[in-house]
Amino acid sequence: MYEALRWLDVPEAFRQPLVESMPDPDRTPELWLALQETCSVLRGDIGSLTSSQRWPDPPLSQRYFYFHAFLTVLPDIRRWHAEQGVSDQISQATLADLGTKVTQLGKQNWLARHFHGSLYRLGRLQFDRTPDGVLEVHIPGDGPLPPSACDESFAQAAAFFGGEYSRAVCHSWLLDEQLRDYLRPDSNIIRFQQRFTVIGDPVVADDDVIEFVFGEGATELPRETTLQRAIADHLAEGRHWHQRTGRLVIRS
Repeated sequence: MYEALRWLDVPEAFRQPLVESMPDPDRTPELWLALQETCSVLRGDIGSLTSSQRWPDPPLSQRYFYFHAFLTVLPDIRRWHAEQGVSDQISQATLADLGTKVTQLGKQNWLARHFHGSLYRLGRLQFDRTPDGVLEVHIPGDGPLPPSACDESFAQAAAFFGGEYSRAVCHSWLLDEQLRDYLRPDSNIIRFQQRFTVIGDPVVADDDVIEFVFGEGATELPRETTLQRAIADHLAEGRHWHQRTGRLVIRS
C-alpha cells in the first residue's frame, strides 16, 4: 500500500494513518463489508461517463473510508487506463489528485470522476468527458496559470480526445468579469478568461473563491498577493464573487 500512496503523491504524514485505519475483515468486519460494497459500485462505474450514485460524507471517525475505497480500486482503474491506451504518466497525473485531497472530507463525489475514467489531467488543466459530448475544463489549484501551460493543455486535449470532443465549457469563478477591476489585463487569470465566451447567468460563489484562494475552512483572509487583496477587499465591501460559465472550441 505504501508504494501506491507514494504513486498517488499522498503526503508522507498521511500514509501511516491511512495504512493503520484500513478496514480489516477480522478487526473491523462491518466496516470491511461496507468497503467491499462501495468498491463494487466504483468498479461497476469504470468506463462510465457518470457515477451511479452520490457518496455521502463519511463520519469523522471514518474520515479515510472513501480514500480506502479509491486505493482499493486503484489497480482496476490503472488496468482500464492501460487498456484504453492512456499512458502511465497521464494516469498518474490524473489519479494523484487523490493525494492532494486526502485532507478534505466531502471530496469523494469529485474524486469518483477520476476513478471511473471520465476525467483526465493533461498538463496544467483537467478535462472531464460528459455524456453530451462536451469537455468540462477544471483548474487544479496547485500553481500559477501561465498562458503557455494552458496552450499546451488544450493542445494535449485535442490530441488525446481527437475529434470526439471539440467543445469545452468551464464553470468557474475565475471567469468572473469583476476580476478585471482588480487584475492587470495581462495577468494569467484575465488571459485565461479571454479564451472563453461567457454564457448564462452568474451564480454566487463566495465560498468556492475563499476555499480556492485561502484554503478549505479559512476564517482569516490575508492580503499577501494581488489576488488575495482583490478577493478580500471585494467581500469586505459586501459584494459577491460569482461562478460564470464559459465555452470554447478546442482546435487540433
